[in-house]
Amino acid sequence: MPEQSKQKNVKFDFTKKELEYILENANFTEEQEQIFKMLTSKQGRQSIVCISFSMNMSESTVKRRIKQIKNKILRLL
Repeated sequence: MPEQSKQKNVKFDFTKKELEYILENANFTEEQEQIFKMLTSKQGRQSIVCISFSMNMSESTVKRRIKQIKNKILRLL
């Protein structure tokens, strides 16, 4: 499967055990970890707009960070 197809298939819908594994092994930066937690929150996944507002960064930066997060998750699989 091409790399781009894999990236598009990464969803942020994980079990508690999977979340723990990813957080322990993905080697996220603090910023990436914060975004990942916002995307996988029990209260519901936050939108890119909400994340960019909360973290005081542009939407394009948030999208770039999400792409980095997806790449790190794919390396674990």
